[in-house]
Amino acid sequence: MRESLERRRVAFARRAVWSLCALLLLLGVPPARVEPAFGYLLPGSPVSADRPLSHGGAAAVRSYVEKPPNEQAEALIESGALWNAGVFVWRARVVRDELARRTPELAAGLAALDAGDHARFAAAVQSVSLERGLLERTDRLVVLPADCGWDDVGTWASLRRARELDDDGNGIHGAVHCHDATANVVHAEASTVVLYGVSGLLVVSLNGLTFVTTLDRATDLRPLLDALPREVREQPGRLGA
Repeated sequence: MRESLERRRVAFARRAVWSLCALLLLLGVPPARVEPAFGYLLPGSPVSADRPLSHGGAAAVRSYVEKPPNEQAEALIESGALWNAGVFVWRARVVRDELARRTPELAAGLAALDAGDHARFAAAVQSVSLERGLLERTDRLVVLPADCGWDDVGTWASLRRARELDDDGNGIHGAVHCHDATANVVHAEASTVVLYGVSGLLVVSLNGLTFVTTLDRATDLRPLLDALPREVREQPGRLGA
């Protein structure tokens, strides 16, 4: 226990040091499977020759790929890529300046952001994710390994990995009845849900909204959210919350 606590303290100290540098530090975790919904980074040369990545040292990132297809994800893993854990340690000024250089979708609004004019900033920028708009383009990424059993539970589909499963592999919450149904994820808040003779489905029942898709399609709901009416898309507690 003490040794584990000490390792955590050391890891935190390293991150604190890197946060003072003019680099963009992120945590990378060893992939547990081929997962096209995650970001992948390929480590390059170690920052310190006497402490390589395999011994907990930091390394420059050769390339970053967000949400690659299955075949590319598999190839990246074979090449030693890590998952992006979504934990970033960097100074606000460093990332702001790098956005100005690398992300034209946002660069036009940064002056307004600096002035605190959020309305003008929103009107001047285009929609782009941090991963595609910055991480895939910058050459200032540094990765620190973190082997901590991490997983991304930020999507509905990922709940099957995070929840206790029944004997048929269903991850359920709420008033749910499954008969001859396997490997489904069901989240019921508003009403009773009954599944019969189906597998690999995601079913979400909220107050005033029922959503059904396959687990495969549930990993990326952006095309759906973009197509939905605003009143469905933006209400708290809805699919994109």
